[in-house]
Amino acid sequence: TRTGAFIQGGEAVVIDANATLSDRELGQDRDNWSGAVLTLQRWDTSGDVAAANADDLFDGSGNLASLAAASGTVTLGGIDIGSYTQAGGVLAITFSAAATTARVDEVLQSLTYANAKTAPGSLADASVSIRVTIDDGNTGDADQGAGGALTDTAVISIAINRLPVLSADTATVAEGVATTDTTSVAGNVLTDGTADSDPDSDTITVVGGKAGAATATAADYTLVAVSSTSASNAASVSGSYGSLAIGADGSYVYTVDN
Repeated sequence: TRTGAFIQGGEAVVIDANATLSDRELGQDRDNWSGAVLTLQRWDTSGDVAAANADDLFDGSGNLASLAAASGTVTLGGIDIGSYTQAGGVLAITFSAAATTARVDEVLQSLTYANAKTAPGSLADASVSIRVTIDDGNTGDADQGAGGALTDTAVISIAINRLPVLSADTATVAEGVATTDTTSVAGNVLTDGTADSDPDSDTITVVGGKAGAATATAADYTLVAVSSTSASNAASVSGSYGSLAIGADGSYVYTVDN
């Protein structure tokens, strides 16, 4: 199981930090998972069928080296314990002789999920179900028996917090004739024109504002107080020709410097 959501366009999240693998012969009897294959892919739980999606990106974290390439070596804490392939939203790890139970558990607990769709409005799913399958790789070894390869599966659900969809707003105001004139325009950046929306039905609020082009640096923005309005505890943003009073609810008043 896991807690917390993957934020669209954000950092990859660990799929399940508490997951473990168990097999009598590979684990308890010989503590060697050589030949076993661990596979992750999206699963359609409604139809109980595979639904691999190329937008699903799996990788490693902590002591587990990156698995972002199409194929490579699985390296945990500097020790090579297998190989992997990743294509079309399917990650397959084949363990080698150095893969002890403790190491395969740490690999499983270090796997991360992210989604390639980062543009607002591009992600249809509010969650994904990831099916984890372990194949014991039994080829008839004496200590595994003659029953052939056996598999077991589990499905882990990952919630996705999708980005809000924002629309640009415009407003015009005429400069006053006299320097004593007060000229302003009011509106709401969240609801005017094409209203902004959130695909997860979360409430959208304004948290910061700045004059000029947008940047990715939080320190460039003037903080907008929680629950504020343009008339109550508004943030003030000064521009080249006037100032903007804006609240968390999206309401604003722009006043020209005459």
